[in-house]
Amino acid sequence: MTTPNINFTNNKAINPTKYGLRTYNLNYFRMDNNTLIGAGISLSTNSLSLYPNYDFENNTINGKQLKFLYSASDQVLDKNQYGQIIIADSTNITIRNYISSKNSFGVYIYYSENITIENSFFSKSISSIKSLHSSNIKIRNVTIENMLEFGSYFDNSHDVIIEDSFVNNSISGQYIRNSYQFEIKNVSFMDNNNYGIYLWHTSSINITDSNFSNCKDGLFLKDSEIIKLESNIFSDCYHSGIYLYVSDNVIIKNNILNNCGVNLIHNSVEWNYEFENNIVNGKPLGVFYNETGLTIDSSYSQLILINCTDFTIENAILSQIETGINIIYGDNILIKNTSIYNFTQYGIKVEYSKNIDMRELYIDGENKEVYGLYAYNVSTIFLNHSIFTQCIYSSIYGEEVADSLFTYNIFNNNTEYTLYLSYCTNLSIYGNDFLLNVDDPYIEDSSDCYFL
Repeated sequence: MTTPNINFTNNKAINPTKYGLRTYNLNYFRMDNNTLIGAGISLSTNSLSLYPNYDFENNTINGKQLKFLYSASDQVLDKNQYGQIIIADSTNITIRNYISSKNSFGVYIYYSENITIENSFFSKSISSIKSLHSSNIKIRNVTIENMLEFGSYFDNSHDVIIEDSFVNNSISGQYIRNSYQFEIKNVSFMDNNNYGIYLWHTSSINITDSNFSNCKDGLFLKDSEIIKLESNIFSDCYHSGIYLYVSDNVIIKNNILNNCGVNLIHNSVEWNYEFENNIVNGKPLGVFYNETGLTIDSSYSQLILINCTDFTIENAILSQIETGINIIYGDNILIKNTSIYNFTQYGIKVEYSKNIDMRELYIDGENKEVYGLYAYNVSTIFLNHSIFTQCIYSSIYGEEVADSLFTYNIFNNNTEYTLYLSYCTNLSIYGNDFLLNVDDPYIEDSSDCYFL
């Protein structure tokens, strides 16, 4: 549904929170002789066919001209004379030496191709660049900082190159969805509150030689395929350096992670990830798929086991990572005499597994919002003679756990739940010491559970 004819004339908008003017699906729109200070415009529509009905004349944003290009071609905008640039149904447009600030979206690209943005600076807006249904975009030598939402935003875009640039101090660095064929090289993502890069429903994305520092998640990858991460550095990302959520055909090679690790969400026995020569906190990242009969010691900094059987993990010391040990579809796994501390979500995470024997563990949450042991859809856990301390969420969280035994463990100084057990059957919990915990053990919707 479109809105009837709108004329927006001789108005002033001064320092609004996000937008000087926001429109959606206008059938006809004329904007002339307006002054916007501290924000620009957001021009949204579901149809390119409406753009010929838009007319812009003599509008300024922060004292500079609002530039609207429709069905334009072969233009170079190389003077810093524009307060905001909107490009629709255009081709072969180059923007360089552009300084953009407080204008909602510095450059808005819609159904256009062959757009180059270089040697430019963006700050203090919602997003520097918003690209919808566009292709063959090149962004190089660009600095983006202090964005209210995304450093740059791409939806239904493809064949994009981003290189030699900085994306800093924003809520999130780059947001890319429903898009494909991206090359991101030598880009620095620093001090972004949420994500360095967020990829969702994407394919054929290569990220190389880039630096992710002090973000919540350096890279968040969800429901994507044909992704390559190579020769990147992730540092001090306080949730995870690399977050992998149910994706396919992913290569992770020659990356360095400092004070952060890899978080993996995977719900299938099929495995289409390739890990090679990745270093976490100075030691190799240990990723094992479909392996049998191995013994692992302190040689690794973080451990991920997928569809493995008859495994022993002993004398390991794991710290400064998201999850110390991640086991998915495991059978007959022994973990003993192992310490895990300074982690950001799970000490040990076990899913869709059976016959997990854990003994003489030391799990220290260091008063963070973490789980000491997280178990989902697991049968036959033996946990004994271990210590769980200072886990705010829960020392043990178990859901759909069956036929398990927790004995002679010490749970002390944990906060929300010492034990949280839900939809569990046939559990025996006895001989444990619960000391100085805020909440008592909690068991719900479970049967045949014995607490002695």
